[in-house]
Amino acid sequence: MTEKRGPSPVLPPTLKWLLLLALLNQSLKTGSNVTILLTALSQHASPLMVGSLTAVTGIFPMLLAVSIGRLNDRFGARVPMLAGAVLVVLSTLLPVFFPGLAALFVTATFTSLGAMAFSVSVQNTVGHVGPSEDRARNFSWLSMSFSFGGIFGPLFAGAIIDFSGYETAFKLLAFLPLVALAVVGSGRLALPAPGLAKGAEKGEPKAATRILDLLKNPKMRMIYLLTALHVSAWEIISFLVPVYGSSISISASSIGLILGSFNAATFVVRIILPMFTSRFGSLTLIRASLVLAGILAIIFPLVTSVPILVALAFILGMGLGVTQPLAMSVLHEAAPDGRSGEAVGLRTAVVNLTGTTTPIIYGALGGVFGMLPVFWGCGIAIWVAVWVLR
Repeated sequence: MTEKRGPSPVLPPTLKWLLLLALLNQSLKTGSNVTILLTALSQHASPLMVGSLTAVTGIFPMLLAVSIGRLNDRFGARVPMLAGAVLVVLSTLLPVFFPGLAALFVTATFTSLGAMAFSVSVQNTVGHVGPSEDRARNFSWLSMSFSFGGIFGPLFAGAIIDFSGYETAFKLLAFLPLVALAVVGSGRLALPAPGLAKGAEKGEPKAATRILDLLKNPKMRMIYLLTALHVSAWEIISFLVPVYGSSISISASSIGLILGSFNAATFVVRIILPMFTSRFGSLTLIRASLVLAGILAIIFPLVTSVPILVALAFILGMGLGVTQPLAMSVLHEAAPDGRSGEAVGLRTAVVNLTGTTTPIIYGALGGVFGMLPVFWGCGIAIWVAVWVLR
């Protein structure tokens, strides 16, 4: 009888580099999002305009994520990672040379596209580093890298804005992807060989047919639906809190602290996640996290104290932080051979589709009714959707 192996106690060098690059990419993404939103608010943009700024970050990632995943399956991760890093550097620097809302829209659009190409490539690659028994451990580490990047990015951006202004924040954020260009471009990072999807050499079915084929798996279909709800809940922090904080005259540093608290909690909960997963199961934990998000959406607009908002953000982060590693592990286990990149890309497309529509809805409602009904409507909608999908 073959003895079942546990995860290796030593992280492979490739994984260590991928974790660092994921951290820097997430720092850039979250830091630039905060900088873009606060720059727009400083230029007296309306809630609808700010919501539109947030929404455009999901347009190209929504349309191209599956294609990026397929490129990974066919040709490997190196080229998409390099292209993503170059695009991020150029788009982040654009508002420095062309101030104004128009440049912010271009920056938001293409920074998100570059960061998505890099992120999808890293996520798919991590799923193939080392033996299968290390996969859950590897994704846990990757999720912690994302969390730490989410902590560092908003805090870094908020502090630089308060001390030196928006232009300096954009300049310094543009330095972060240069590490990825150096590491990946050198060719010294050993990336797993690409895996061709079944039937690729004989001619593939149409893209729409292939995506529907992925959705035939009940577990993957449920994960995609719960992912959409999770993104809607995540917008409580990434969109509603910055707008709400600005409306009650909270400083950029305080808003960065609230966002950093949320991401710190996602980091903490992912350290202890395995003990809860073995007891309650992945889907149960995801549903519970969404119920908690609905409760906190009701409470947030009733609070004006920064310390209490920081505490509420931390609790929300503890709840929502469990979803990403659980979803990624389930997707890699359920995806057909050679199509893990496509499965990751489809999940990213779902994330960005929801991220594109949700801020516009929140922004439009906020401009008409104010922020409190938006928070409460978000919470109630999440509860109803979780009940329907029970």
